[in-house]
Amino acid sequence: MDYDFNGKVAIITGAGGGLGYAYAAYLAAKGARVVVNDLGGGTFGFDGQPTASVAEQAAEKIRAAGGEAIANTDSVADLAGAQRMVAQALETWGRIDIVINNAGIASTQVFPNVDAEELQRHLGVHVLGALNTMQAAWPHMVKQGYGRIINTASNSTLGFSPQISYPSMKSALFGLSRSVALLGKPHGIAVNVILPAAFTRLSAMLPPGNFRDRLEHDFQPERLSPVVAWLAHEACDVSGEIFSVGGGKFGRIVIAAAPMQNVDMSIESVASGMKNTFSTSALSVLENTFDDLKNLGFTEEECALFHDMTATQAPREETEHVAVARDSLDQVWTIVVKTPIGDQASTLVLKSEGKRLSGLVSNEQYGAQLVENGELNGATVQWQVKTTVPMPLTLTYTGTLDAKDCMRGEVEMGAFGKMAFTATPADADVAAKGRAEARHAMAGTGKLAKEDEQESVRVMPNVLTHTAAKLPDFDAPLKVAVNGIELAIYEGKPQGQAHIYPIVLCHGFPELGYSWRNQVEPLVRAGFHVLVPDHRGFGKSTVLPRKEDYVISEVLKDVCGLLDHFGYEKGIFVGHDFGGMIIWGMGLYHPERVAGLIACNSPFADMPMNPLDLYQQLYGPKNYFAYFQTQECEDKFNSDPARTFRFYMRRDLGQGTNLSRSRQHDAESIAHVHWIHDDESTWPGAVIPDAKSLAYYANAYGKTGFGPGLNWYRCLPYSYDYQKKIYPNGLPKITVPVLAVGADQDFIASYHFYDLLDNFCTDYEKALVHDAGHWVQQENPEELNIVLVDWLARRFL
Repeated sequence: MDYDFNGKVAIITGAGGGLGYAYAAYLAAKGARVVVNDLGGGTFGFDGQPTASVAEQAAEKIRAAGGEAIANTDSVADLAGAQRMVAQALETWGRIDIVINNAGIASTQVFPNVDAEELQRHLGVHVLGALNTMQAAWPHMVKQGYGRIINTASNSTLGFSPQISYPSMKSALFGLSRSVALLGKPHGIAVNVILPAAFTRLSAMLPPGNFRDRLEHDFQPERLSPVVAWLAHEACDVSGEIFSVGGGKFGRIVIAAAPMQNVDMSIESVASGMKNTFSTSALSVLENTFDDLKNLGFTEEECALFHDMTATQAPREETEHVAVARDSLDQVWTIVVKTPIGDQASTLVLKSEGKRLSGLVSNEQYGAQLVENGELNGATVQWQVKTTVPMPLTLTYTGTLDAKDCMRGEVEMGAFGKMAFTATPADADVAAKGRAEARHAMAGTGKLAKEDEQESVRVMPNVLTHTAAKLPDFDAPLKVAVNGIELAIYEGKPQGQAHIYPIVLCHGFPELGYSWRNQVEPLVRAGFHVLVPDHRGFGKSTVLPRKEDYVISEVLKDVCGLLDHFGYEKGIFVGHDFGGMIIWGMGLYHPERVAGLIACNSPFADMPMNPLDLYQQLYGPKNYFAYFQTQECEDKFNSDPARTFRFYMRRDLGQGTNLSRSRQHDAESIAHVHWIHDDESTWPGAVIPDAKSLAYYANAYGKTGFGPGLNWYRCLPYSYDYQKKIYPNGLPKITVPVLAVGADQDFIASYHFYDLLDNFCTDYEKALVHDAGHWVQQENPEELNIVLVDWLARRFL
């Protein structure tokens, strides 16, 4: 049988990404016309600011692949919204055949600390959300005598302590769906339920471990699509059924009944019959979520992450805790936070200077985070840390100390809500290790004691022994033909024989090869042949018209062609800002051409989703990735290039206390690019480039416009698709030597994001440049040059 969907119209809720998008793309590829509904909220479904771009971008991807799709941003929790959704499908295509209720939200509260607001949220989305879309579509399906409805429940309904809101409301879908299935049978309407198991943006926040690895590698959303498509097809001849689906498997879930036992009005007769009624014979009785996971192929070891969740969420034994005020603090603790996925233990180091606290929180899974905004106020201690794993998040701890320095309190975890913690003074070995880690992490933050300052002073290695035979003329580049375009190359060469590996300096946005003007000479004097391109679309290189022309795979071909032109097998690649994407890409996709990598202000991570969607979820609709997609942004930048650079390359992007220290990496600071619309007199900080450099940038971008550079961001979804095509099961580790350089006042690409490198690199070092922000090559070139040459000397000279 040909399982096509030609002429059929499907509404899929929550289809902006993850499972919903996988279903929509699969059905569209088989001829269905799809309404892509997504409210565009945050990672948990109810956080973040709604935005139309999530649904529209998903629909655009389907259309780009040859399918038919329209976007809808109504909330399923609102009956009027569901009615508008159905009306949109009818107005566009004249019918509605399929409804897949996939939209959902996540739990953040754990029993018994569950409030009515959370329960109401889950009722609105999971129960009323499914009911609303079914009600809105029902009359039209009855009239045409045909319909397919698929509701999404969860195997958490089988028993998943301690998050009760989500499974309770998902359980309601069993009764709702089976009842509606009976009503639909005379009208040719089939209603079924799925319990999906897949790796999505929510499961991407699980801590590293066997369970997450198995889920990510074997349970991609796409693997559920054939089962959902069959249930949505006219060939589907079942209704009122429940299916567990995931990892290339599916199975029918049944509510089983054992033989009935007689009761003679005595409790003894109930006790006697109880043994018989629990006889399972050939039945597979699912007593909890993990029984279903085992049927799907998960092992006991892979599920170990969840085994102790009930125990860890049990009320703690109350012991006497009398708060005692103190004037100073210098202690190391083992701190335990009671989270929904079990007790999370870390080492906490705090030291006071007056009321101000500095220190470090560290553990093996999530790395180390510096304490910020710490304050000692009598017996009360409060501090913040900013995590990067499993997602960027600000945690605020508030606790009280007793006479033995034991601490008790709560941590505010953003959308995760509040969770209890306890802390006890660490033993001697843990304390010594914690203090050493804190001293290492705080070196270069300005918090070292006076006697340590001299140890952090950097000195240029004695390797600048070569004379430059050639240095770049940034007004007269060499034009090199590569990959069907011309790259403008600025070249530096030493006299005599250069090192066997050239250094390729890759710029970011809005930058040019010129941005490396302060680094070329010391690298040449260290004996390296230095190649500095204006990348495609920038400066004096070829400008291409389509955003697809800037996908990472094509940019990497340019760079490989550059090596070929100069006769090199391998090179050392240095990337700043977006140039980091180039050098990380070389390490991943062309490791045979790489001798070493240096990332400047450019952390690396295996994105759990399209980067545009990720920034949308984390930072809301005003994040700079989203703004760069708009024509408004391009027009504003182009209207006065000199003004754009005066705005963009400002000292405050690294140094200003109102950004880098008190608002680092939150939604407001990530939206800073919108300040370009404000009066220039209100912009904080000082312009970094001098008048000559500003004129150079403005002249270059005045000719090309900012559009080609913005296209590097606009084609991020294509670059992400390329990554998933090459590495569908996750990225391999980079094995060449890596130097990760950050700046102490960079709030765009925080130095602490480099804590993730253990997951992606086998041989790396980190270096922190002081008194600099995001534009480190121009803000503190002297110290950056020492860092670069020192590492190159130790690894290659």
